[in-house]
Amino acid sequence: MTLDAFKLDPGKISSRQLMFIIITFIISTADIFLPNIVAQQAGRDSWISILIALAEALVVAAVAVALGLRFPRLTLVQISQKVLGKWLGWILAFIFVNAFFLSLFFLIVGEFGVIIKSSFLQQTPLIVLNGLLIIIAAYAVYQGIETIARVTEILMPLGIGVLFLVGLLVLPEVDINNYLPIMEEGIVPVINGSYRLVSFLGEGIIILMLIPYVNQPQKVPSTISWSMIILAAFLLIGVLAIGMFGPQQTANMTFPALQMVRRIQIGDFLEHLDAIIMTIWVGGIYIKSVIIYYICCIGYAQLFNVKHYRLLIPPIGIVVTAISIEYVSNIIGLIDYIANALPGQALIFEFLIPLLLLVVAAVRGIKEKDDTKSND
Repeated sequence: MTLDAFKLDPGKISSRQLMFIIITFIISTADIFLPNIVAQQAGRDSWISILIALAEALVVAAVAVALGLRFPRLTLVQISQKVLGKWLGWILAFIFVNAFFLSLFFLIVGEFGVIIKSSFLQQTPLIVLNGLLIIIAAYAVYQGIETIARVTEILMPLGIGVLFLVGLLVLPEVDINNYLPIMEEGIVPVINGSYRLVSFLGEGIIILMLIPYVNQPQKVPSTISWSMIILAAFLLIGVLAIGMFGPQQTANMTFPALQMVRRIQIGDFLEHLDAIIMTIWVGGIYIKSVIIYYICCIGYAQLFNVKHYRLLIPPIGIVVTAISIEYVSNIIGLIDYIANALPGQALIFEFLIPLLLLVVAAVRGIKEKDDTKSND
């Protein structure tokens, strides 16, 4: 029998903390990679791609929320077995944890390593950078979901403030003509851009491993909806790079957001804003690593009935460090994977599998009601 989430970690989080977790989890990597990737597809119409991606992400989120609230005390691992049966459900859950959660984990760690190495510490081996992130993240994972949520609640407002500050400071540099004419190339490039975007926004699927810890699950629908809207606003700030540099130059930049920040000049004030931004980004990627690390530990603990998820922290950390070094070794290959391979994989795991589970559960009439009442 699969272990209950509360037996692995009795912690509880609020719906507000869940929103902070979702926003931090997605924006910490999206704001670095997406301006370049979307500009390559949609060019000056990238802002339209964001609006379309928001609508698509709300559909993806609606499926995940409907499935999660149908089984508010169960994680995705448990839901899969309850809906599809013990063995078929276990196989699907095993594939999901390995092919999505674990893969996302080593991708995140790899992103951290190659970005820091290529931008700041060229002589530092990846094993040092990736290993250091894993070690520091492991400590937070050991503390449990409540500590993770509290740290996120403290750090995220700081990140939001810096992002909006950047948006305000770059506005004088934006040329509105760089966004004209609208949809000159038609709708296809815009759709291609939204397809890449929604793979990031769809990472909110992690709620299916976190809803059992939310003390008021009935608030999850509004929490996720607001998370997606706020994330879209953040992504629109990234599109300001097109107004500053033009669509072609933005598409050719590796990290347009960082170049945009480096162009900000207010005398000697904030001349090192790029270093501040990178510090905030490192904090965000750390939180994202902690969250996915925790989810992997809970997932494997439930798959293999390990009574104490903390026992899995060292082996998972070692495996992820090794894989991230082997498969995420350079920035060009990383961006190519994110732009071309990741969206298709994301479609399967972020939308199609949850939709399958929801449809089967509805057809079979399988549902679990949550009668617990608590205050946020």
